[in-house]
Amino acid sequence: MLGQGIYEKSIFFKSTGGYQITNTCNTWVAEALETSGVPVDSFLTLTAGSVLRQTKKAVLEYKCCLD
Repeated sequence: MLGQGIYEKSIFFKSTGGYQITNTCNTWVAEALETSGVPVDSFLTLTAGSVLRQTKKAVLEYKCCLD
């Protein structure tokens, strides 16, 4: 953790990747979900809305390993 973020309850974390228009925090979240097995596509996830739309759809398809 690097310190307090710009919002009340936000925090800055150190990253090994770079931030670009095609590689945003929304892309990072989508990649983490994708790596975890959640059926989302991290390609061109430029907005939080694009990630949220995919996760709402994924809820119908995702089967967790804990039954």
